[in-house]
Amino acid sequence: MQAKSVLKFILAVLASLGLLCIIFPNDGMSFFGTTLKFPSIAEVISVDKDTIATPQESPKDIIEKRKSDLEIAKENEFKKFCETSPARFFLPNDDIVYLDNFFKALDGASKNHVRILHYGDSQLECDRISCDLRSRFQEQFGGLGVGMIPVEQTIATYTLSQQTSPKELSRGLIYGGSENRVSHSRYGVMGQVTNCSGGVNVRVSGLAKHYPLSARFKKVTINARSGSFKVSTSKGAIELEQVAPMMYSATFNDSVKSATISIRSGSEVYGIMLDGNTGVSIDNIPMRGCSGTMFTAIDTSSMKPFFNHENVGLIILQYGGNSVPYLKTDKNIESFKNTLKKQIELFKTIEPSACILFIGPADMATRQNGKMQTYPQMEKVVSAIREAANESGVAFWDMYSAMGGRNSIVNWVKARPQLAGSDHIHFTPKGAKEISNILFDTFQLYYKFYRFRNGLDKEQN
Repeated sequence: MQAKSVLKFILAVLASLGLLCIIFPNDGMSFFGTTLKFPSIAEVISVDKDTIATPQESPKDIIEKRKSDLEIAKENEFKKFCETSPARFFLPNDDIVYLDNFFKALDGASKNHVRILHYGDSQLECDRISCDLRSRFQEQFGGLGVGMIPVEQTIATYTLSQQTSPKELSRGLIYGGSENRVSHSRYGVMGQVTNCSGGVNVRVSGLAKHYPLSARFKKVTINARSGSFKVSTSKGAIELEQVAPMMYSATFNDSVKSATISIRSGSEVYGIMLDGNTGVSIDNIPMRGCSGTMFTAIDTSSMKPFFNHENVGLIILQYGGNSVPYLKTDKNIESFKNTLKKQIELFKTIEPSACILFIGPADMATRQNGKMQTYPQMEKVVSAIREAANESGVAFWDMYSAMGGRNSIVNWVKARPQLAGSDHIHFTPKGAKEISNILFDTFQLYYKFYRFRNGLDKEQN
């Protein structure tokens, strides 16, 4: 057959099919119970885009891929914060899981009480920084009370009214001048000891205006070498029972705001704790004039019973400010760094399960060339403390950088409302609240990433 004839045949067939497309009913035609259908012209010549671009992956695979993309984006965002933010935690050797034990304890705080010790210098006096940190932890994870207090509170706090009688007590401090020392070195976990052998009454009342959770407590515990103790409330009196070596405790049926703690005898009392049964407690332990280099001078026998009994999840050491003016040479700074490492090692030995966060000093200014400026050696001191923390295997938070770095204290003083005092060293209550919020928000970010990494939020969903 000639090519011309073949072409004519093909065209005739196509024309016949086209005619059928036109004249054949859209609903088809029935023959002997069977319906025959023929495509329309539009269906023949149209291009189905969906069939051309049909995904090869199943919907399940696509959904998992989108989730994975979001997780990668979230992880990258977190890593960017850790690499660039002045407010980030410097974790030892960049170990992202370092704080996981603490976060795990927080997740279990509804059943097991968790304790945070916040040591520091005069920046913590009046319960500054600690009170707002405590408030936010308790709001999220539960908890009551202000935590540990000394028998005698010589500087009033924002969170607790406290009166002690008799007013003149025999007590010793591991910090401050040599006139504060006692003949032994049993200063306990707060770095101070009070001789209550003659009998002492401590009246406490929570200040609920700004801190309603810490204003109430359900349990009173006394850390003492020995003694006889009673706590009285409007609902009656309870004897404290010994629950562990050097630990005496009483629990109420309901939380209370006020109580009188009677220390009928106690040769050495190291601290009184006002807590809830569960949730989080934060102990505010300010040490005026202290550089944090004296913990190794404490007889650990007066500290271990506390750590053995209490579930301490985190120890915060906030020091360095009192040393900055005097560390003027590289040799001095290196010596300070090595001394700090010994203090950190002490706490790691006493409570190996607790995480430790060392907080460096805030910006401080002195008059130079007629105007207030940051101490020249500030960055070197901060860097040395960070190295001490990392080399000791604990976390570090750079408060100096978090608040703005060099000369930021000047701006905090000039701010309205004023965020730092005219001494260009200490925060005002407003400034302390702001720095505390920055610190808690940083904790919150790392906590959320901990839950993300371990798939804990998925379990709730």
